[in-house]
Amino acid sequence: MLSSIRKAKILVPFFYERLGDYAELARMDLVQFRSETIHSIAGAMVGAAALLLLLSFIGIAAIVTEWDTPHRILTAWLVVLGWSLCTGACVYLARRLMSASPPFAHVGSAISNDLAAIKNPHNTHETRPSSKAIARERNRNQREPRS
Repeated sequence: MLSSIRKAKILVPFFYERLGDYAELARMDLVQFRSETIHSIAGAMVGAAALLLLLSFIGIAAIVTEWDTPHRILTAWLVVLGWSLCTGACVYLARRLMSASPPFAHVGSAISNDLAAIKNPHNTHETRPSSKAIARERNRNQREPRS
């Protein structure tokens, strides 16, 4: 019981002091998450609409071209196969686009770093960057093109 009270006496002032940093990180994380979500949804919608129109016209053109030949049924099934491949690619792309960073990742890592600094103050206290510095570095890393 006394151990918990001692820990609380250390943690409460520390987190109270860092509350402004955590609030700023939370705001930055929310803005970033919102922006990534909007860009992902808008890009997926535009791409899907364009692809649907293109494949519709290509499929109709292929079937009409082969209408008076004995390959009409084969062509129709090849169009169906093409649509199936398109559907699979769209599902893959949608899953890839929706794999953005989780919301409030910066706040969680900043709190983890601070807790680690409290538990072991001799190793990390002098060289520990601030929460804002951590967030700026992560934002810089995320703006670089992905390979």
